[in-house]
This record gives sequence, C-alpha cells and structure tokens, in this order.
Amino acid sequence: MTRSILVTEIYIQATKARIGVSDDSAALTLMSTDMERIRYGMRFLHEVWVSVLQAALAAWLLYNRVGVVFVAPIGIIIAGFVALAFLTKYTGDSQRRWMAAVQERVGLTATVISSMKNLKISGLSAAIGSTVQRLRIDELAASVLFRKIFIAAALLGFFAQLIGPPITFALLRNTLDVSTMFTSLAFLTLLTYPLSYIFEGIPHLMTTLACLGRIQTFLECETHDDFRKVFGDTRQEIEKAAVGIVDASRCVVTITDGNFGWRPEEFVLRDVNAEIPNASLTIVVGPVGCGKSTFCKAVLGEIPFATGSVISHTRLSHIGFCEQGAFLSNGSLKDNIVGYSTFDQKRYTEVIDATSLGFDIATFPNGDETNIGSDGITLSGGQKQRVSLARALYLQSDLLVLDDVFSGLDADTEARVFRQVFAPGGLIRRRGATAIVCTHSVRHLPDADHVIVLGKNTIAEQGSYAELMTGSGYVRGLDLESSSCSDVSTDDIEPSSIRCGQDTPLMNPLATKNIQEADNDMKRQVGDKTVYKIYIKSMGLHVAGFALLFAASWGFFTNFPTICK
Repeated sequence: MTRSILVTEIYIQATKARIGVSDDSAALTLMSTDMERIRYGMRFLHEVWVSVLQAALAAWLLYNRVGVVFVAPIGIIIAGFVALAFLTKYTGDSQRRWMAAVQERVGLTATVISSMKNLKISGLSAAIGSTVQRLRIDELAASVLFRKIFIAAALLGFFAQLIGPPITFALLRNTLDVSTMFTSLAFLTLLTYPLSYIFEGIPHLMTTLACLGRIQTFLECETHDDFRKVFGDTRQEIEKAAVGIVDASRCVVTITDGNFGWRPEEFVLRDVNAEIPNASLTIVVGPVGCGKSTFCKAVLGEIPFATGSVISHTRLSHIGFCEQGAFLSNGSLKDNIVGYSTFDQKRYTEVIDATSLGFDIATFPNGDETNIGSDGITLSGGQKQRVSLARALYLQSDLLVLDDVFSGLDADTEARVFRQVFAPGGLIRRRGATAIVCTHSVRHLPDADHVIVLGKNTIAEQGSYAELMTGSGYVRGLDLESSSCSDVSTDDIEPSSIRCGQDTPLMNPLATKNIQEADNDMKRQVGDKTVYKIYIKSMGLHVAGFALLFAASWGFFTNFPTICK
C-alpha cells in the first residue's frame, strides 16, 4: 500500500513539475530502483525492534544462569554497535551517490532504447554502448563504499555470534557441567543470533531513509505555474470588454509584453505582443533557433520563466499539442490515435483520411491493430508525426498547437496532409478550430490567415500574408509565388508516391513480429541459457568457479546440522 501511494505521488509530481527543473529520468529511477530499496529496507524494520527485545530477554536468562559474566557478550555487542554507528554516518551519503549514478545510467539507457533504430542507422550503436558501459562502471564504483559498509556490518554481526560463547565460557570461573554449558550456549545463541538481523538491517534502514529523502526532494521541487489567464476572470478585463477595448470573440490568445525563457533572466523571446485569431490558421516561421518551440510552450503556459501577460479569451475544453518528437506508446496504431477517448468510427475514419494514414495502414500486416513498438520504433519519422497529429485531431481540440509536424514528411505527403487538414475546406476549417503551426516550411504561408515571423529574440513582423508581402521584411524576401505548392489537388497525387516516399513503412520488422513474439514468449517461460553464459564470460571462469564453490559450501554447512538431526 505504501509503495503504491509513493509511486502515485511521484507520478503526480512529475506531471506538475516545471519543464527543465527536474531530471526527466528522476521519476523513472525513483519509481523503480529507489522504491525497490525502500521495499527491501522496510522488511528489516520489525526485525530490528523484535531482535532487540529478544536479545534483552536472552541477556536476562543468561544472567540468571551464569551471573555477571553475561556482561562479556554484552560488551562485545556494545563495541559492535559503536563501530556500526560510525559506519552508518557514511551510509546515507554513499547511498545517495550510488542512486545518482543509477539515475544517470537509467536515464541514458531509456533514451538509447527508445532511439535504437536511429542509432543503428547512424552507426552510433558501438559508441553509445561504450558510453552506457562506462556509466555502468561509474555506477559500480559509486556503490563500492556502501557495499563495504554492508560487508563490515555483516562481519560485526557474525563476530559477536562467533566470539561471544568462547569468551563467556573462558571468563566463567564456576565448574561447567553439562546442564549449565548447554543452557548457557542456548541463551548465548538467543542473545547473539538476533544481532545479525540488527547489524544487517540497520544499513538497509539507512538506505531506506536516504531513498525516502530523494523522493521527498523530488516531491518538493518547484511545480509548474500556469501564468496564463482566462479573459473575464478579472474585473479589469470585463471593463475593457465592456468599452470595446478588447474583442474577446476576435482572438483566442493574446500575448502582451511577453518575455519567455528557460533560465532566470535569460529570455529566449522578448517583448512579444501577438494576437492569435479565432477559428483560423496561424503559421509561425523564422530561422533555426529563433524561438518557435518556445513560442509554442508560451501559448501552452509551459515556460519556466515568463513575464507579461498571456490571456486566453475562452475556456478551451481541449488543447491538442504535437511536439517535434512524437510521443507514442507501445501499443497498436489505433490505440495510439484513440488514446483514452471513446471510440467513434466516423471520427476515427475522418482523421485517418485527413492525415493520409490509410495508405500506410493498408500495407501493415494487421492493419491499424499492428503494434508499432516502443516509442513507435517500427514507424518512420513522418508516420510518427502523422499518428501524433491524428491523435490531436481525434480529440476534437478547440486549439491545436503544432511544433514542426511536417519535419518528417516528404513533399507530396506534406502537401496532401496540409490540404486535407489546414487548407480551406480542410478538417480544421470545417470544425471551426484554431491552429498554431510552427514550422520551417514556408511554402504554405499563402494559405495562412495570420503569419508570425520570429527573429532576433522577438517578433520581427506579423499580419496576413498579403499585408506582409507589401512590406520589405522576411516574408517578402522569401519571394513565394501566389500559388503555393499546397494548392496541388490531392487527386493529382498518386498513392504510389505516398507509399514509395520517405514515409515507406518498415515491412520486415512487422511481417516477422508474430514469429518473434511466439519465440520470445517461449523463452520467457523456460528461460534462456545464453544469459548464464554471458554472466560467466563477464565474471571470468575463476571468479565464477569460486562463487559456485562458496555458494555450495554455504548451503551444505548451513543445512548439515538439520540433516544430521
């Protein structure tokens, strides 16, 4: 129960945390490695206090049997606790350094796995493998101190158990008879044996406290502050609307004197003043690094540091957002589009047609029920972008904020998708929704209702395409023809050009997926012996042989007295 509560709180905090404030891999490590340490450490909580009571009772029984000589094992125990107290001073710091190294390695590994196809294509798999291996070695090096502390604590526990009886009997001046010797030995065992749990459990309890401290630090990190305001929430805005200063029905979002950045006092965009028209297409363009993605995050209220005002003139029930890197889960293509919404066949067919995914689905072995893999690894870049766009359209969002959704599309597919979604008569126009498209593709500017040009950390120019063409700014310098490439009729684009372009689906992984899944399921049931070969090869024959010998010896000598009895 405690574990589920902590995991839930970590997830909630991850959804509330500011972008860039916390490490993205922190939540993953806290939910996995730290939670496992806490679960294991909490097992010793009751063992410790019960063992203390048992040792106290055994000490009293031993006193009644041998007198003041019982102080001898007690002295050994106290000396062990003093040494353990000295060791526990370093347990928390060593555990935190270890978990920090684990977090770095897990974060990179998760990123590598999600981008494995691109790494293999780029020929970087060997280099990245070396980096992951180096992080693993650093992680093991960071864990050395904690492992030494744990071994020392275990030795202290066994030292009292092994040395206590001989010293006690050596100091006992009375003649030992059989009854006194065996009963005293039993009481000494009752006194020293629980201490092994105490000496073993205290480092794990300190580890638990260190992991809980890491979770507490994560839960206390700065949360997301939505600096946007909804028009009409304040009396001043109502008065402005009453006198006609602001026309709330004309625009969806208004930004006034906005400054947005990812670090304090380092604003990427400055002095931003813009109005996003209602039920229209706004295209944001500009050179690379001018702040297009920052502008999208500003509209969404996701910038960590912002000044000025961002006012939404209506309470939007749904906002669709597509980032440059599409988010896709390990499921079927249909599940990734529908998400957690109620399935509607008419709406689903509509968005499939609008994003031209029908051509791709027809080539998949299981249609839209085909599993696209972790992070959509079996799809091309353009297919990922179109699936992400289809999910935003399926949600029937009132406002869509799209960050470079055409980056992975070939020219023909881009023209088709733009015409069917954004151009006059497209899906967005028919729904009366508002779309903000940040893109480096300027070929569609003539079809935009409003154009915003970013440059030199601010808005260089804005207005309709016709207005900007009369000036001498960035848009005029593009020298676009009045008939844009998006004006090509979708009927003139052959389906073969879509299937044979950049978005051609990867057939080989999908066609053999069922066979691979059956083989993997069998290996999960019966195991794979090659894993042990890898372990032995990594350890070396000598180390593996000694480990096997010591494990067999431990099992034999531990169970031999019971078998003899």
